[in-house]
Amino acid sequence: MTKHAVVIAGGGLTGLMLAAELALARVDVAIFERRENQDLVGVPAPSAVLIRPDGYVAWAGAGMDEGLREALTLWFGAAA
Repeated sequence: MTKHAVVIAGGGLTGLMLAAELALARVDVAIFERRENQDLVGVPAPSAVLIRPDGYVAWAGAGMDEGLREALTLWFGAAA
């Protein structure tokens, strides 16, 4: 049996972000996901995700037409 310092259950956004941060800190990490692929029945996968520094998903969508500009303005203020 292989041993890891950290095991993450779930390869969703949170699990992947956590794994990435741990890997950057040189922590031995493994992700376990029960799904065979990332397809969600009836739910289109976003092509982009805006995640604030505190880990909150501020926006997820397919492009600028789905409210990205509004989310950026809401969370980070108007463009200078």
